[in-house]
Amino acid sequence: MKKVTEILLAVVIVVLCYVIFKQIQGPVQFEKEAANRKAVVVKKIKDIRTAQQEYKKAKGKFTNNWDELIAFILEDTIEYRSEIYDENNLENAAILEQLRKQDKNWKNEKIVRVAVKDTIFDIKDKMPYSLSDADIRKLPYIPFTNETKKFELDTANITTAGLQIPVVRCHAAYIDFLDTDTYNQEVWNLLSDEFNLFAAQSQNDEIAGMGLKQAIDEGQVSIRHFGVTFGSLETSTNEAGNWTGDSANE
Repeated sequence: MKKVTEILLAVVIVVLCYVIFKQIQGPVQFEKEAANRKAVVVKKIKDIRTAQQEYKKAKGKFTNNWDELIAFILEDTIEYRSEIYDENNLENAAILEQLRKQDKNWKNEKIVRVAVKDTIFDIKDKMPYSLSDADIRKLPYIPFTNETKKFELDTANITTAGLQIPVVRCHAAYIDFLDTDTYNQEVWNLLSDEFNLFAAQSQNDEIAGMGLKQAIDEGQVSIRHFGVTFGSLETSTNEAGNWTGDSANE
């Protein structure tokens, strides 16, 4: 009997140790995985923002139609400016000086039409990188959703100083790309922290002092509000993103 009790006690200790380990490791693993997933989503939403900004330069407005945006990237061309002579090459100094003496309006640049898809995306070492046609066609889809969920994409026109200004908002909700099955409580904790920050910054007195669940139940906020976003439909933000370190916020 004593031997059985010792075995049962050992099993209980092992189980308790495992439960404690999971309670400690769960949040740590979640933070790491959430950061990795968010980084992938941010990279993709930056490409969407770049495409929207170039679309606006070409068309004078943003678009909330994914087919139009993808067709623009795959099929359209834009003006691309580059130097005729390298300004940093001393051998070109005399040539540049002579040309500018001959014509004070002369500019050391040439303008050509180039394919949008080969030109617009993030600049690395002054060279653009290209997305494949397949990657471009997948731009609407939020990573980690098996192409079942798209980024929310909305446009509007707002009036500022009497002028009509086009604005755009693109958004991926946390609940769409985080692992809510494995980390249900951790995701809820993240959403609660985001809501508390939102409530503190909000001028809505009705949500002051509310918790996330109460605010959702009373229709004050949607759980989908929290996630990765650029732009706004209420104000012109230069398409700034809500992630840390976004250069558009500087």
